[in-house]
Amino acid sequence: MKIAYSDEDLLIVEKPPGLADPAAELSRSHPEILKVGGRDRGACHRLDTGTSGLMVFARNEETYLKMRELFSKNKIKKEYLALVVGEVREGGRVDGPIGPDPKSKRRVKVYWNVKVGRKNKAQEAVSIYEPVGAPLGAPQRR
Repeated sequence: MKIAYSDEDLLIVEKPPGLADPAAELSRSHPEILKVGGRDRGACHRLDTGTSGLMVFARNEETYLKMRELFSKNKIKKEYLALVVGEVREGGRVDGPIGPDPKSKRRVKVYWNVKVGRKNKAQEAVSIYEPVGAPLGAPQRR
């Protein structure tokens, strides 16, 4: 994995899609992460196996605890880029708990019924989306 940023406290790496255990890969060159965060092995958050993106790893317990707190309190802004089927004409907002979809091990869903969401271990989430480009194969606007 390519290292995007490194200092004495943090490693920020570019996780490729398909990598299920980025800590195992990173620990080959940075074994100190194996002693941080218990089973998390330094990972301050997670990305799904099929998702690529930047991941933050702590190199010591103090940094790990602080970063976990910041992530859990939503103090760190995360942005994602997604490809969709169809056309998104304008932006919008989805404000509802997200949790595992009982119909599929590989999917999550928004629970509009909060009680059902809590039962299914959904977490509060707000997603703001906007189109950033023309559909694939569509002529570019100038």
